[in-house]
Amino acid sequence: MFSKHNRLLESALYLVLWLVVIFFPVFVEKSLDVFHMQRVLNDWSKIFPLFLIFLIHNFLLFKLFARKSYLSYFLFTISIILLISFLNTVLLDLTPLGRAFRQPPPIPMPGQGSIGNPPPSPIFFLQIINISMFGFIAVAINIGVKSSFRFIEQQMQHEKMKKENLENELNYLRHQISPHFFMNTLNNIHALVDQDSELAKSTIIRLSKLMRVVLYDSGDQKIPLVKEIQFLQDYIDLMKIRVSDNVKIHCDFPSDIPNVNVPPLLYINFIENAFKHGVKAVGDSFIHLHFSANDKRISFYIKNSIAGAGTSNNEDSVGLKNVRKRLDLLYGEHYDLHISSDETIFSVELQIAVS
Repeated sequence: MFSKHNRLLESALYLVLWLVVIFFPVFVEKSLDVFHMQRVLNDWSKIFPLFLIFLIHNFLLFKLFARKSYLSYFLFTISIILLISFLNTVLLDLTPLGRAFRQPPPIPMPGQGSIGNPPPSPIFFLQIINISMFGFIAVAINIGVKSSFRFIEQQMQHEKMKKENLENELNYLRHQISPHFFMNTLNNIHALVDQDSELAKSTIIRLSKLMRVVLYDSGDQKIPLVKEIQFLQDYIDLMKIRVSDNVKIHCDFPSDIPNVNVPPLLYINFIENAFKHGVKAVGDSFIHLHFSANDKRISFYIKNSIAGAGTSNNEDSVGLKNVRKRLDLLYGEHYDLHISSDETIFSVELQIAVS
């Protein structure tokens, strides 16, 4: 659907163009020593059939072109141009009123004060050819303008659909994050119920605060970085409850957080992944996290031990794939994500340029 704004803009462009064409003979005549209205009328008699061809093509014939009915379009267009050219020539050259309307004024003879005879009019056939030629030019300009506006409209619609698809896809990815996070945390609480019921109760309260962020902030395009960092700190504190003293957790968050915004729940998957695959049931393990930020760049780095065989290849996990996809959709080429692992250590480094 061609938008109202573009239709008005296109109509305004046509209005300006035709006003220039119509009043151009007047301006030219006024620049001469003697103004002859007859010469202006003569020029207008040539402009009128072109304007009529434009109106018919713009409001009727172009619809065939837009529907790609090219054969019908060309046949009708050629027929209309030739018919209008023929009728215009007949009415203006073969009728007394038309000859009087179109007759140019007499031309002063050089060196004489008397008036000479006007030059002879072009023959009938050449007049039809002349009007038809300019008629085809008017049609070509009309096609160019309308096609340009429709191309712009299609691009705008494409960008709108692309934006809607992007928002839908981001919503889908966020909805995948929430159940995943909720499921893992409930499993942690379940392990605490038999060990320490009071701790389990307090943990549920802390979980409810985290879920409030997940439910009410995850739908936003971006949230303040300070809120995202607070969420991560609360989550890590919640996860520390169920791990043993053999797990060394070191977190370095910035004390001075800049006033910048980030997508919600962007980093939680990396931390979930570290606790899921980095905490050993028996033996020493570690999770090291470093987070820094300024007005131009946000840096996130996390490194964890690998709990056992079969868990080192966790780069292909659903959560990490979702994060990478979100980063592609949100930042394009304006981020750097490096994931590396060996038999004992898995690390993630993410750099995001702040816009």
